[in-house]
Amino acid sequence: GKVEIPNKIPLDISGLLAYNHQQYYESSKLFIDTDVSTFIRQSETFAKIGIGMPFRTKAKIDLMVAYGILDDQYYRDKRRTFHEAAFDYSRYNLFCGGIYYTKNSLNTKQYPVSGHNHHLFAQFVSGRETFKPPGNGTGVKNNQSYIQIKASLNNYHVVARRFNFGYNIEGVVSSKNLWSNYTASVLQAPAYTPTPHSKLVFNEAFRANQYLAGGITPIWKLNSTIHFRGDLDVFVPVYPIMRGDVNAAIYGKTFTKPAYLGEISLVAQLPFMSISLFVNHYSYPTGNWNMGLNIGYLIFGTKFIR
Repeated sequence: GKVEIPNKIPLDISGLLAYNHQQYYESSKLFIDTDVSTFIRQSETFAKIGIGMPFRTKAKIDLMVAYGILDDQYYRDKRRTFHEAAFDYSRYNLFCGGIYYTKNSLNTKQYPVSGHNHHLFAQFVSGRETFKPPGNGTGVKNNQSYIQIKASLNNYHVVARRFNFGYNIEGVVSSKNLWSNYTASVLQAPAYTPTPHSKLVFNEAFRANQYLAGGITPIWKLNSTIHFRGDLDVFVPVYPIMRGDVNAAIYGKTFTKPAYLGEISLVAQLPFMSISLFVNHYSYPTGNWNMGLNIGYLIFGTKFIR
C-alpha cells in the first residue's frame, strides 16, 4: 500500500508485507516441479515501511526500514544425492535500514533498446543466522552487522538507424562476514544477473559479497518490433567465496575467479509482452550451454536485501 502526499515536494508513505519463495533445480527441466529435482529452496517473509520523494526531475529517493525472516534449505555436500529427504537449513532474523536512489527511463520492462536505469542502494543489515544440519547434528548461531552499498549503471544509446548499443556497470562493496558454511554464504551473497535467464538460475560463480561486473549489449533492429541483441558480461569478485575444509567458507585471493556469460537473443517486442528465443553460455560450470523461449515478462517480487 502507498499514500501520496501532494506537498510542494511530493512525498509517499508506503508499507509492504511480502512472502517470496524460489526454488532452483539440479538441471534445467522444463515444466517439471518435483521435490526430487529441487536442490535449493529460498523463502523470505518480511515487512517494510518507507518514505519516498522525487530527486530532481526523473529520479527518486526512498528511505526504508524492514524486518524479515529468511529461510534457506540446501545440500552442503555436492556428493549427496538429490533424492535424500533431509536438507541443511539456515534461518536469518534480520533488521535492515537503507536509502535507495533510482532513475529509470528504459523504453520496455524487458529487453530494452533505449533509455537508462541507474540505482544506488546503501543498506545497514543486522541480525542472526541459525544453522541446523539434518538429523541430530549440532546447530550453529551466528550474529553479525554489516553495511552494503550497491551501484549500477545501465545505458542504451542510438548509434545508427538500425543499431543501438548498451552497456552496464555494477559493483558491490560490503563489510559482510561469511556465514556458518560455504553454501549458506554463497546463497546469501549478492548476485550479478544481467539477463532474464540469469535471474532464474543459481550460479555460484556469479555471487560474492564484494564484486565488480559489467557488460556490453549490441542491438540490431530489424524493424520497430523485432531485433537481435547480444550480451557479453564479465564478473570479477573482489574476494571470491571459496569452499574450505568440511564445507567451511573462506575468502580467496583478491580479484581471482572471474566468470563470464554470453547470450544471443532474437526478440519480438509487442505492446503487451515480449517474445524471445535465446542461446547462452556460462563459463561455469564447464559446458554450461542453454537455449530457450520466453513468452511474456519475468516479474519478481521485491527482495528483502536489494
